[in-house]
Amino acid sequence: MNISTHTRLALMLFVLFAAAFLLTACGMPATGWAGASVVDNVLYTGTTAGKVMALDATTGALKWQFPAQPMIAVYATPVLANNLVYFGAFDHKFYALDAATGAKKWEFDATAPIVSSAVVGDNGLVYFGTNGKRVYALDALTGAKKWEFETQGEVWADPTLAQGVLYAASLDHRVYALDAATGARKWEFNAGGIVVTKPAVAEGLVYAAGLTKLYALDATSGAKKWEFTAANWVWTNPTVVGGVVYIGTLGGHVYALDALTGKEKWSTPFKAGDAVRSAIAVESGVAYFGSDDRRVYAIDANTGQGKWSRMTNGRVLSSPVVARGMVYVSSYDHLLYALDAATGTVRWSVDVTSGKLATPAVK
Repeated sequence: MNISTHTRLALMLFVLFAAAFLLTACGMPATGWAGASVVDNVLYTGTTAGKVMALDATTGALKWQFPAQPMIAVYATPVLANNLVYFGAFDHKFYALDAATGAKKWEFDATAPIVSSAVVGDNGLVYFGTNGKRVYALDALTGAKKWEFETQGEVWADPTLAQGVLYAASLDHRVYALDAATGARKWEFNAGGIVVTKPAVAEGLVYAAGLTKLYALDATSGAKKWEFTAANWVWTNPTVVGGVVYIGTLGGHVYALDALTGKEKWSTPFKAGDAVRSAIAVESGVAYFGSDDRRVYAIDANTGQGKWSRMTNGRVLSSPVVARGMVYVSSYDHLLYALDAATGTVRWSVDVTSGKLATPAVK
């Protein structure tokens, strides 16, 4: 093993242990992890200040926040369905809130911290993973447990639901395909390293990352169709749009790959100033993402050429959401930003520790 290989392995182990510390050091939660959902001009977001907030998406005005006393942290992105807001928290509880008022409808004790965001099916079930090495299916209206599936590692990644199958990834190196109705295992794939990213499903293929590899798997059998080796660890959830898979790495590279073959689409990957952990949000031919260099980027999704970047005062770990010409994204500086999608201009920002509008003071 040469020195560069030793260095790379040491870096990967350091990042893994640092991430584990981030999630277990309850007294020192990070900010800017959770993403947002926008429905009917209301933005719902979780904060690692221990709150879930509903904001007016146009103005940033606070509509409600839950709970009255902050929880430890919320790393999950709130999900909307059935006029309810679903999310899990680091306090071991999974919640369903009234979307209009923020009033609690029910809660479920998962007995372990929850990092994973949820997915809600049209079968009346809501699914999520936990640090207790479990994937749960609950009745979406009552919170009653329908089934649970045990893995051999923590489940940080959000599950994906497609055509009656739930795809879930774990730190045990595996991607699982589970029957969404019963939790029965249909197949599993060994990715050769911990999987922290949400599987993406499109056109009969499942895309999942393990360390530096991105895999395309047959959705029915789990058989590998192709693999791509990135220059560094793939931390972002794969995004599939228009036959192209977009991923980012801890080395700051952003790749666009042909979804059927895994071949690179751009002449060279885009290089941000530091690690890219947020998913790549693609809208109207533009790809948006954040970086540890404290910037939010917009690049041409077809060529990989930069369009604009916006500096914040902290690392940008959360995945942007694009709606109505705005890009919404949280930063490590405790602010949630609403940026003009065309120019990157700040339209408003909110301090997620207080819910109040704030003027960013970028150095």
